[in-house]
Amino acid sequence: MRSLPIRELPSELASPSNLASYLAGAGWELAASDAARMVWALPGRGRPTTILLPLDSTYVDYSDRLNEAVAKLCAVNEWDVEQLAVNIIQSRSDILFIRADQATYGDSIPLRQAEKLLVGSADMLMAAARAAIAPRAHFKGKSPDLAKEFLDQDVRFGHTRRGSFILTIVTSLADRSSTEQSDRPVGDEEVVGGTSQSAPSEFADGQSQPPSDASPPDAPDEVLVSPPIGDRDRLRIPPYQRQVMTTLARGLGAAQELFQAASTISMDDAVRLGLSSNLLDSLDGMSDFEGLHALDMSFQWSPSEPSPPETPQRVIIPRASFVQFKPVSDALKDAPTSRTDTIYGRVSRLDVDDKEHGAGEGVFTIKGVTGSADNQSARMLLSGRSYVRVYQALRSRKLVVVTGTLEKVKGTWWMTGDVEVEDVREA
Repeated sequence: MRSLPIRELPSELASPSNLASYLAGAGWELAASDAARMVWALPGRGRPTTILLPLDSTYVDYSDRLNEAVAKLCAVNEWDVEQLAVNIIQSRSDILFIRADQATYGDSIPLRQAEKLLVGSADMLMAAARAAIAPRAHFKGKSPDLAKEFLDQDVRFGHTRRGSFILTIVTSLADRSSTEQSDRPVGDEEVVGGTSQSAPSEFADGQSQPPSDASPPDAPDEVLVSPPIGDRDRLRIPPYQRQVMTTLARGLGAAQELFQAASTISMDDAVRLGLSSNLLDSLDGMSDFEGLHALDMSFQWSPSEPSPPETPQRVIIPRASFVQFKPVSDALKDAPTSRTDTIYGRVSRLDVDDKEHGAGEGVFTIKGVTGSADNQSARMLLSGRSYVRVYQALRSRKLVVVTGTLEKVKGTWWMTGDVEVEDVREA
């Protein structure tokens, strides 16, 4: 086996953490680890193949052992170092494939059409980057620095694939300062300051308010706060890059649903999922070619992050829908200006009295991060089913996702407007 010097692998990829991320996503299993090394095994017939990854760069043989790990990975997969580098990048990246479904000659398309596809792809990603921070029907003005950094630093154009004409957009999920919140506590919670009681159950038949004869649980004291959190309870927020790609997939899925003859999605719901006039304008530009039958977009999620729930993996928009891009975009541009903010976090506090609790109404405080990856604490008045869901999240210490409009009132941030509890999930 030829010795493959580490310098042939880009330095940012030749690290134990990057190699370990690739191994975990490629079916290898961690067999042993300590402060100095990890041993990975590839299950199979007979004796498993193993690779040792050194962790402590102060050891004199650190470079030799890392070199051996790189060489063995190339040998096992029958790759050269360039192929290994591509697979390491992909293991830490979300990938978008954009297929121009049309007749091609030698897997090629006209240069002008390729230009429109590339420009449209960049515009589409920028629309999703802005919607991931705060969904809007129409974005105008200067793009936020976070969105511009995403497009400048995290997105790459990969190798095209065979099959009509396919663009490969690679989005790195590598850590940046804007995503360092991923494994941090969400605030300084205190000890429960009231009586211990059971969480109320969901109201029957999905009612938004409790029935008049409902018997509420024992009412808490006026203030209920979450107990302190430890290392096991640290909040896991997807990196901003993953949030952008998830928003893009959901926004495209909303557009696909909106264009159906029997569509049941509202324009407001589509916007909340990531649709905007900017996204539709980008699709309009990408589809401006007579021979195009459909835009076929599919997503490959990096194994380094949990796959996003309720997110389409493939969206196909046929030519028959292309004529709807402009009128729907114009309608979104004319829509009343509104702002939707999202906060991801844990419920840290409930302010309520006996009467309010019995009626299913109270003021919650959520500590977490907003779509722009900023630390945020916000209060909100909730009632009915939203009250029940967030109250249960407080008691079970689950993560909540709430949308509304963040406003500062007398020095305190409040979630106002049409406040919706989008999700309650395990952290």
